Amino acid sequence: MIDYTKLAPPWINAPYPAFSFIDDPEDYAAWVPSSQWIQNMFDTFVEKYIDDISQFTAMLGGEIYAIDHSHKITKHIVQMNGVPVFIGLLTVTNEMGEIRVLALVATKAHSQFEIALKRMSESLELYGHGQPKLFYTDDLKDKGFLEKTFKSLLEGVHPIDKFANLSILTLPEKWVVTTKSTVVQIQQVLGTIQKDAANGEISIVVGLDVEWNVDLTPGHSWQGKPAIVAIAYGTRVYILQITEILREGSFPTALKNFLMDPNILKVG
Repeated sequence: MIDYTKLAPPWINAPYPAFSFIDDPEDYAAWVPSSQWIQNMFDTFVEKYIDDISQFTAMLGGEIYAIDHSHKITKHIVQMNGVPVFIGLLTVTNEMGEIRVLALVATKAHSQFEIALKRMSESLELYGHGQPKLFYTDDLKDKGFLEKTFKSLLEGVHPIDKFANLSILTLPEKWVVTTKSTVVQIQQVLGTIQKDAANGEISIVVGLDVEWNVDLTPGHSWQGKPAIVAIAYGTRVYILQITEILREGSFPTALKNFLMDPNILKVG
């Protein structure tokens, strides 16, 4: 500011006293800059050089990276009707601790920062850097996503199979796996099992398993309806696909009776 004002009269070549220490009572009168003043100075600096900072960040290289979500900064960002606009800040750093990617995300879903990582890969190639060789993450679900985004993570990698000494699990030759997806097909299958249970003097035991979609994203978690019911009986495995049936608002009566039948013990 002094250099600027000395360019115009009446301050041309005007003398100015040297800056004193902040705690000098003769000059600053014990005045100390507030945190807000320092914040404003910093914000002004960042806004002035934002293009240079972004360019510098885009030119950084590395071989080893860490990816993680931070939820501290988003607590200070404005909310809409009491709902946070962003739930986290996705950060990628290289082995030197330099920030390579910053992305505010609404959820922890991979789609929220997929583009940011692709742009990172493109800039590494643009400026002559190698692609990542190793990624650290605290979420195992990131593995497949990172390998898809950065093909270099698969180069020269030989996964260790700690159970290689065990034989591959297969069903016995006489066992048959069939898939049923309509109400009629389900009724035929379960009707046969219930008929055997009614004719026998002891209870019938079947293997039972149910699968459904689940999203564990904090703040957005949800659990879908049952999609598949697997039943093992005798030498057969029945895969009952009930997604479409439930979507239409109904539930197979045969399956309901099967589950409620006390003569059929379900092991799952």
